[in-house]
Amino acid sequence: MLLSHVGAVVALAAFLIGLSKGGLGGGIGPFITILTSLALPPTVALGLLLPMLMATDVVALYALRGSWNRDDLVRLVPPAAVAIFCTSLFLGSLSEDAVRWFLAAFSLLFVAYRLLGDRLGLTDREAGRTFGVVAGFVSGVTSTAAHAGGPPVAAYLLARKIEPLTYAGTSAVFFFVVNWLKVPGYALNGFFDFDLIVEMIPAATAALPGVFLGRWLVERIDRTQFERLILFGLVVGAAVLVLK
Repeated sequence: MLLSHVGAVVALAAFLIGLSKGGLGGGIGPFITILTSLALPPTVALGLLLPMLMATDVVALYALRGSWNRDDLVRLVPPAAVAIFCTSLFLGSLSEDAVRWFLAAFSLLFVAYRLLGDRLGLTDREAGRTFGVVAGFVSGVTSTAAHAGGPPVAAYLLARKIEPLTYAGTSAVFFFVVNWLKVPGYALNGFFDFDLIVEMIPAATAALPGVFLGRWLVERIDRTQFERLILFGLVVGAAVLVLK
């Protein structure tokens, strides 16, 4: 019964991962981690989700091939790599509450900036290199600590005002790299339960339809609607983090 319950939770989490990887990201990541942590110990949940994320990354790269922006990746990936290395050193003692509150605050501040900044004329200029470096570093920390690196990257890419498909493709490549970089730290901290990972493979296949549904939706939504959807996702993700 317990395994059946865990399998159902993992299948739902996998489907949501697929939607996120297909382009409908933003605030979904924190919710996925918290959802899985309701059925499993947090460190076990993190270790189970990582191979699911990595497998879905490959599908997302195929579904979104050729849609990424090199300049944005150059800004985001190096600081994320530094953050992953530093966070991995302290992963066993990192305060989950601190990460949750920091990520929630970052998400809500960005939503306020987008909503109020448009009215005040503060968001007419695209995000520069500094914003990309900060977003990449913060994403590296929150992704390593809670698989919740989506909001900082969403904040940066939305501020860049790129098309939804380019947003989705750039995110897919970024997290493909980031998730592989997280493997050594997770292994050293004993987060992987390989028996459970193998047992949950059938449930994890629910990610596949999620990826292609997300890809289908991204192609059929304009940039304004897409940004509103992502901002809504950021608010929901922040609320889930605060109320946990």
